[in-house]
Amino acid sequence: MNSVIELTKFCDEKEILLSDELWSYLAEEKGTMKEILDLIKDIASPTFDEDYTFLCKPHSITIDKERYEDIITKWHLIDELSILNSWRMIEESNDRKIVKYRNSSLFLDDGKYNYKRNNNLLSYINK
Repeated sequence: MNSVIELTKFCDEKEILLSDELWSYLAEEKGTMKEILDLIKDIASPTFDEDYTFLCKPHSITIDKERYEDIITKWHLIDELSILNSWRMIEESNDRKIVKYRNSSLFLDDGKYNYKRNNNLLSYINK
């Protein structure tokens, strides 16, 4: 608990135990809260702003494919790995909708994940 962004300053250990029990109950699986905290820790790194800014660039996937892969792996964006691994197929498409979504950003202007991009590209590569 000490290593997760100084969590002991802000949360009582008993509250964490209670929330772990709650999340484990809701998920019907033990250790769910630890998984959630691990995800937060992986994403909330000192390079978050840089990584987020990079991923917001519409062509970041072609600018630096290795960095793109490192970030989406660290952030546990599993679907994005599938898209990355099929990028050649996506790039070769002349379908207007696919061209539109391959040229769009991973995140929308309001900071939300671009699910339309994700769903359309995944549908295309899985057909």
